[in-house]
Amino acid sequence: EFRVLLSGKNGYVVNSEVDVGLMTIYSGSPSPFDPCPPSLSLSITYDAELLAVDREKGINGVTCEYHPLEVNSSLPGELTIHIMFTNNITCGINFLNLHFISLQTGTSLITAANVSYNNNTRNKDIEITIVDYGDVNGDSSIDIRDALLIARKYVTLPVDFFIESAADVNC
Repeated sequence: EFRVLLSGKNGYVVNSEVDVGLMTIYSGSPSPFDPCPPSLSLSITYDAELLAVDREKGINGVTCEYHPLEVNSSLPGELTIHIMFTNNITCGINFLNLHFISLQTGTSLITAANVSYNNNTRNKDIEITIVDYGDVNGDSSIDIRDALLIARKYVTLPVDFFIESAADVNC
């Protein structure tokens, strides 16, 4: 079976690049060291009111270092990705990168579904929080709590959750 895992940081500011990594891990029978199947199809969903595909990067916002791919981004909030594995490579970890632009504040769940293998239930989705500059704790409010978190971070005291890009209020 293939498992699809999404990875990336959680906090972004409005009008910034949002890059999410996607990796597929092959496990089960045949062994992870056997050749990959000829292709793999994935469906990625996201909140189109909060994120837009960055069409300036890759193929419809998707880049892949090792394998050719086709990406359909005609439906808002959905990417359909078809990867063609080349040269009878050994399965293991293959990276794709998804490129978005944040549009407004809010939280978007980005989900990955493995279309090729219906028995796949071990996908790892990712939640993306988009905030305004100054909202370093991501609570949609810029207040004294944000200032205190910035002060704690500045003097290297521990903080639980801190959106570093939101702290750069003067670029």
